[in-house]
Amino acid sequence: MPADDAQTALLALGGGGSPTGSITFSSISVRELAGNHCLAPGDAARPTYQADKKLADDGDDSLIAPLTGIYSAYIAAGGSLIADESVAMAGDYDVLRDNMVGAVLVSGTLTAAQQQQVAAYFGVAV
Repeated sequence: MPADDAQTALLALGGGGSPTGSITFSSISVRELAGNHCLAPGDAARPTYQADKKLADDGDDSLIAPLTGIYSAYIAAGGSLIADESVAMAGDYDVLRDNMVGAVLVSGTLTAAQQQQVAAYFGVAV
C-alpha cells in the first residue's frame, strides 16, 4: 500500500463478528521490502478484502504489477497455487484472480519445492 508521512493506513484483523470500538498500535516500525510489488492503480480498481481474508473481484478490480520483461507469477486463489510462468510482461500484469489470497512474482521460475513453500505460506494446495 503506497503511503507517505501524511497518510494513515488501516489494518484489518481477523476474528469474526462485527467489531466495535478501536485498537491503537504504537511504536510500529515500517520498512520497504525489496522486490516486485502489486498495486491498485485507482479507487475503482481496488478489490474488496473479505472476512475470509481473501480479495474479491467484482469484475472491474485488479492488482497491477508494473513490470516489463519475463516473469513468473504464482497466485494463491481458489484454494490452489496457480503458476503463470515465463510471461512476457509489457508494462503491467493484472494478477488478481477470483478469491485471491496472495501472489509472488519472480524473474525465473520456482522449483516444485519452492512452489510448495509458497503454497504452504498462503495455505493453499499446489
